[in-house]
Amino acid sequence: MPMMVKKILITGVSSGIGYAVCQKLLKKGIQVIGVCRRATSSFSHKNYYPYNIDLSQPIKIDEKFKTIIKTHRDIDSILSNAGVAMFGNLEQHSSDQIIENININLLSHILVIKNLLPTLKQQKTTTKIIVIGSYAGLQGGRQGGIYCSAKFALQGLVESLQIDCASSNIKISIINPAIIKGTNFYDDTYFEPADDILNSVDMDDVINSIMLCLDAKNGSVFAKINISVLKKSLKFKK
Repeated sequence: MPMMVKKILITGVSSGIGYAVCQKLLKKGIQVIGVCRRATSSFSHKNYYPYNIDLSQPIKIDEKFKTIIKTHRDIDSILSNAGVAMFGNLEQHSSDQIIENININLLSHILVIKNLLPTLKQQKTTTKIIVIGSYAGLQGGRQGGIYCSAKFALQGLVESLQIDCASSNIKISIINPAIIKGTNFYDDTYFEPADDILNSVDMDDVINSIMLCLDAKNGSVFAKINISVLKKSLKFKK
C-alpha cells in the first residue's frame, strides 16, 4: 500500500536520524524537503529539495520559510529532528553557547512548526508532525541541565499542540529515544554508549517508529513513543 505521506519537510537532514529517514522515504518515492546548514551538499536526488538554513539563528527562520512555503504549498508532513548535544556543569557553558543550544534544540522546533502550521491546516487530507525528543526530556540527568531543559520543553510543546490541532486533522507525535549508537551526536561530548549493544538504542528502531507515525491510519495517533535501553552503561572518553 502507498504511504499516507506524499511530501515531507525534515530538519537536521545531513546526518543521523534525519539523513536515514530521508533516504528511506526517497526510496519509497516520497518527496523530501531537507533543511540544515549544509543541505545542498549532502546528496542529490530528483525528489530531494534542499534548503541551507542555520537553525541556530532563529531571526532568519521566518524569512527562509517563506520561500519554502511559496514553492511547496503541498507539504503534508514535518519531521522536526534538529538537535545538538550539550553536557557539562551549567557554569561551564558561556551564555552564547547556552543560547545557541536552546535555539537549535527548542526554538527551531517551535518556529519551524509555527511557520508550516497554516500550510498543513489548508491540506484536504490528514497531515502529520513528528518531533524527535529524547529520553532526556523525561528524566533529568547528570550534567544535562541545558540539554534536558530543551527536551523537557518539547514535551509540553507537543502535548499542547496535540490539543490545539486535533480539530484541524493534524496528527502530532513525539519520539523520545534513549542513547543511540552509530551517530555523530557524541562527537563533541565526553561520553558515548558503552560497547555492549544492550546499552544503546538501535537506529532502525527509531526509524521504524517514525515510519509508524507517518503511516498511522484513520484516527490513530502515536502520541508519544519512548524508546529506552535494557542497560544504561556509558563509556567515558579520555
